[in-house]
Amino acid sequence: APTYTNLADAGADNFCDNVAIDCDDGVVSFDLASAYLPESYSVTYYDETLTQLNVSANGFIYGPDGWSGSACSACPQKFPEATEVNQVIAGLWRDIDMSGGVGKWYAGVITGTLTNPTDTVFYVNWHNAGQFGAPFTTSRNAIALVLDGQSEPAGRIYYIYDNIANGEALYNEGFSIGVENKDGTEGVTHAFAPCLSGACIAAPAVGALPVNGTALRLDPAIVGGSSAKIFTYQVQVTAVPFTLLTNTVTATSDGPTASLTALADLPVAYRVYLPVAFK
Repeated sequence: APTYTNLADAGADNFCDNVAIDCDDGVVSFDLASAYLPESYSVTYYDETLTQLNVSANGFIYGPDGWSGSACSACPQKFPEATEVNQVIAGLWRDIDMSGGVGKWYAGVITGTLTNPTDTVFYVNWHNAGQFGAPFTTSRNAIALVLDGQSEPAGRIYYIYDNIANGEALYNEGFSIGVENKDGTEGVTHAFAPCLSGACIAAPAVGALPVNGTALRLDPAIVGGSSAKIFTYQVQVTAVPFTLLTNTVTATSDGPTASLTALADLPVAYRVYLPVAFK
């Protein structure tokens, strides 16, 4: 798994040094197809190709169809949730406040973070980012999105956690880790604790914060989309009519994916072919 990298060490600019950017609830937009980049990039997310990404100061990335601007970016949600913000890539969505020098915030297109050192990712990191009203509740964490055309699968996401300080307090403040499509109809929550703000959507807590020094790998896909695999099979049934069989199908993979098993009850009956001629 990739380890945490602080882009400040590579000379990246801290967004909080730009007076036009709000380091409490601000957003920075990136055009991956910009002529200012060495080449045109894109990201596959839930079977869609995105060239525009929006990075929130509050610890998440969202796509161009995820937010009309009326939602609360400081209010982490459990996924899936139809209410905006949608199209979310939430490495550690929480109410971050880096104003006053409590943390820094970077992003860029880089290589050298994955097993294949030439693979390119869109990388965002929040470095010692403080919590609104609780500046000693900080985090050093990052999101790495595998760009299309690399040796790793398109759409792969890494959430990287170097250090989450005062994690117990964060459960009281609220946070969310997970992914969600642009409609808020599909997604998964890895961990969630509800926030106390009146604007937050109430939901039961889920999971636990990742241990410092670990990374999560996600491969979002839509069942029935381009990630679907279809196969057919046939069997000859010789059981006595009017009995009930349990039909079991198991699909395995040469890769790390666990085998999948499907069960179906099959009633056995006579099969009659018409017309029937008697002599």
